[in-house]
Formats: sequence, C-alpha cells, structure tokens
Amino acid sequence: MSTTHHLVSGINLVVDQMSSVSSVAIGVFVSAGTHTEVREVQGVSHMLEHMAFKGTQNFDQSYDVDISIGAVGGHLNAHTDLDHTAFYAHVRDCDAEQAFKTLSEVVLLPALRPQDFQKEVNVVLEELAASQDSPESYVIEEALSNRYPESTYGAAILGTKESLNNMSTQDVRDYWRAGYNKGSIVISVSGNLSVEQAIALTDRYFGYCPEGTALPQVPAPAPSLGSSYTEREGLEQVHFVLAYEGLGHNSPSRDALGIVNYIFGGEMHSHLVQEVREKRGLAYDISSLSYRLSLDHGLYCITGGCTPARWNEVLDISERMFRELSRDGLYKTDFDLGRKALAGRIALSLESPSTRMFSNGTRFLRSGKVYTPLERIQQVEQVSYYNVLDLCRTFDPESQTIHVLSAA
Repeated sequence: MSTTHHLVSGINLVVDQMSSVSSVAIGVFVSAGTHTEVREVQGVSHMLEHMAFKGTQNFDQSYDVDISIGAVGGHLNAHTDLDHTAFYAHVRDCDAEQAFKTLSEVVLLPALRPQDFQKEVNVVLEELAASQDSPESYVIEEALSNRYPESTYGAAILGTKESLNNMSTQDVRDYWRAGYNKGSIVISVSGNLSVEQAIALTDRYFGYCPEGTALPQVPAPAPSLGSSYTEREGLEQVHFVLAYEGLGHNSPSRDALGIVNYIFGGEMHSHLVQEVREKRGLAYDISSLSYRLSLDHGLYCITGGCTPARWNEVLDISERMFRELSRDGLYKTDFDLGRKALAGRIALSLESPSTRMFSNGTRFLRSGKVYTPLERIQQVEQVSYYNVLDLCRTFDPESQTIHVLSAA
C-alpha cells in the first residue's frame, strides 16, 4: 500500500511498505534536470550529480561516501534525467538509517570543492566520449538536437565539450542552491520499513532541508521538421531515427500507447520487427519506442540500423507501417494480446522494491499521485479497444523528422 505524506518539515514523502521482503529502497528525487538548465551551463544537473559524490560535510572523499553503503552490502547510485535528478540506495531493512544518512549528506551537504571539479569534468568528458562512440546513443542525441535546435529539449543530458569546459565550480554551487530545496524534493521509500519509521528517518535526516521552490521547467518548443544527416568515418551501417509527435508523462493515453508499442515495434514478436528483420532480413536492430520529454510532450520513434544498400527499403517499410498504424490502428486480437502483456509486464516489474521506489518517486514528482500495483494493473485493463483506435488516429505522419548517422 503506497501512502503519501507532506511532513511538518515540508518534505514530501511516499512510503510503500512491503512486509514480504527484507530490504528497503530509498530514493531522493529532485525536480532539477536538463529542462531546468540554461544553454550556457548545459549539463550542470549531471555535473552536480557527480560532484555530490566527491565528498560531503561528514564524508571527506568519494571513497567514504561509497563505502558507507558498500560496507553493508548495499547499492548506492544516482542518475540525471530531463526533468529530475535521483539519488538512491538499496539496503537490508536493518541498514535503512545508514542509507538515509548517506543520501541526506549527498543531497543536502555536498562539499562541491574546486579541487574536485576539474577532475570530475574530465570524468564526464570521458563519459560523453563513450556515449558518442555508441552510434545507437549518438543518433538519438543528434535527432533531438536537430528537432529542437534552440531548446534544452534538444540538449544532451551530459552537456557538450564546450559547456563542460566553460563550467565552473560556482556554476554548480549556484545551481545546487537554487534547485535543491523542500519545494523540489520527493523522497520515495519501498520495502520492509513502516510508515512511522520512514517518517521519523525522513524528519531526522532531511528536516533541515532549506526552504524554496522547484526550478521552472522549460516548455516544449515547436519542432523543426525535415531530415538531417551526420557523417562519421568508420561506420558500416546507416543508423537512423524516425521521430513523430508522441505523448508526455502525464498523458491519460500513455497506457494505450504502451499497448500500441508492444504490438507495433517494441518487442521481438512485434509487427515492425517481424516485417523488417524476421521476414525480410533487412536489419538486425529495428524497434519503436515512446520517448517522453516532459509532462505534456513526447515523441514516438522508430530507430535502428542497417547497411547502406538496405537503407531505402527499411525507410520505406518503416514509413509505410507507421502510416498504416495511424490510419487503421490495431486488430482487436492484437489489442487483446497487447493489453494482457502490458498488465503482466507491470505486475512483474512491481515485485521489486527498487522498481516501486522509482515508479512512486517519479510519478509523485510529476503528478502528485501514486498508485498501488493493483491500481496500475486495473488502469491498463480499463483501456478499451476504442481508446487505442482513437490514439492511433492522432498519430501524424507529417510530424516526422528523420535523422541519419552514416559513414562519409
């Protein structure tokens, strides 16, 4: 049972008690990500995530932060997304207090020292290089950049070489002071910890969080439509992204889209994969995905890779199948299969404390709501065949942008 609590200290807390497990997952979700940045310091959310682990008021260096959780066999990590940054730990239930202590230090008391900054810039530059060495990742970044050229919607989460080299420790400190406060933080707890214990630990370790409000999220810009190309030496394949207007995080049709994607291109047995890979042997990697960019905006994409000689045929098939999907929707038998499969996928994923912690934390941050696993399954089961047909008819082939990454 998931319950939400606005504590006297001003912190928003979500507790999902799971008495059947012997561990607890704790996440601190901060409404500060790529969409709360300005272009001059692009990547500052991610840089702050890194710098927070370099040392705190009571942990002198990164080793001390890591070993505080590693010594009890737990897992400690963080990630930066478009609309938030999350810091999280998964430990045995008897070590929950240690996890709260460490997370509060990282989020609320980071040292942010100049002597650590340049080293961490170098680490992130290496991370950026690794991302750009992966054609599958790089082509998506380039597709977003070309669709939204003047907005953080087209900005890479990691930043750019230029923005990272121009960033300063003071930029990171200023961003932390502006964005890490009671108005921007949600704490999500899932596992074998009672509501009373979770409230007590949250008050003890996060009660001194400063007052403030969340940073404003950048609204979605109008897209720049058309085709774009990037050339790179040494590539054997054409890597591509076909992007269409999709749905945001809070769309009431997101479960309908989950059903559509399961059938259209999201699985090995989906129509797109069967047609392009299994029947025709044109590509090894071909799929569709929903890319949610904000609360009310997103993309629906077809992505993959093939040799240059097969590219035109793969493109023709992909465009044709998307037009047919927008015109005809799904067969009723496919809808029944997709709805049952999506409900099953959600049910299986929510057996994990970590998955439930992430689901509750991000959902509450974005909508102020949480749902039990049973409620989520019921939401999927309530999607009707006509809901899916109506959604498919909103797909607009004319909203397409194409980005291609290939050898020179």
